[in-house]
Amino acid sequence: MTGPPTNCSRAPVAFGRRAVPQLFGELRRPEAEVRLRALVSLCGLMRDPERMYQAVRGGFLEQLKVLFIDEDPSVRTKTCELLHLMTSHSISRQALLSSSLLPALALLMDDSSSSCRSSLLLVLKCLARLPEVPVRRGGGECARRRCFLRWWSSFMTETWQFRPMLPGS
Repeated sequence: MTGPPTNCSRAPVAFGRRAVPQLFGELRRPEAEVRLRALVSLCGLMRDPERMYQAVRGGFLEQLKVLFIDEDPSVRTKTCELLHLMTSHSISRQALLSSSLLPALALLMDDSSSSCRSSLLLVLKCLARLPEVPVRRGGGECARRRCFLRWWSSFMTETWQFRPMLPGS
């Protein structure tokens, strides 16, 4: 008699509020396969707004910065996919815009992996498409959006070199 089928691409997950801290703890492990399995499991959990709120309020976003410079391109790609899932919710967008992850994300524009660069583009598109909200006293999300767009345009003009796409141009 065999047990229930298991998915080898996902890490085992704890129940309840312990799942997110456990998986973010596994991201600190030295084995790339363990980190990748934890990222796949986190991608599944981040579809639940409660788990996403727990990740943002628990300060776990800052732990992703280390994964942007991981030697394994699949870990970097899956990290960007996780951020893409998270930026679909406003609380994560606000946390990402107010964190120190944007400069580290910008360095992935020159990544050797095309899948990582395309996943990063999805994250940046989500951040750039923030809905306009009325300006409130103290700034609010609209001010953060303007700050991000100002940072993004200065980054593109100062460091990113556009080359002609057509051969012979």
